[in-house]
Amino acid sequence: MHYKLLTENNAKLAKGRDFGYYSVGLHLAPYKLSGFNVCPMASQGCAAACLNTAGNGNYPNVQKSRISKTRRFFEDRVNFLDDLCIDIFKAVKHAKSQGLKLSVRLNLTSDIRWETIKLPHINRRLWTYSLTCSSWITPKSPIVVTFE
Repeated sequence: MHYKLLTENNAKLAKGRDFGYYSVGLHLAPYKLSGFNVCPMASQGCAAACLNTAGNGNYPNVQKSRISKTRRFFEDRVNFLDDLCIDIFKAVKHAKSQGLKLSVRLNLTSDIRWETIKLPHINRRLWTYSLTCSSWITPKSPIVVTFE
């Protein structure tokens, strides 16, 4: 599947297939690498240990793409979110064609509060998940919901 913003090419995302999920995610340039801080609560240790350069992230073209996507998120938010929604719709269609449920991880290498950002054109529930070190996460935070 080809996406503008999302990836399915990630070993951890692929593990979801064994449990009936087609998983996609969004890699942005972490911390302040792009000139914009997408990990506002990250400590210096977190920034130093980031998995941004693990696997395919080690390639210069991948780093350039992540920086470009991150800058676009901040500088051209409306069009970025439109493209993200198009990618999610493609992923929904692909997951259904494979008989799988869709899961979306929008913070593969970032820590953005996606629950505060309205995704245009998405009016159904979407199962997203995130790992974070941010203290704003509480048991009542609307981070994990389901797409059916």
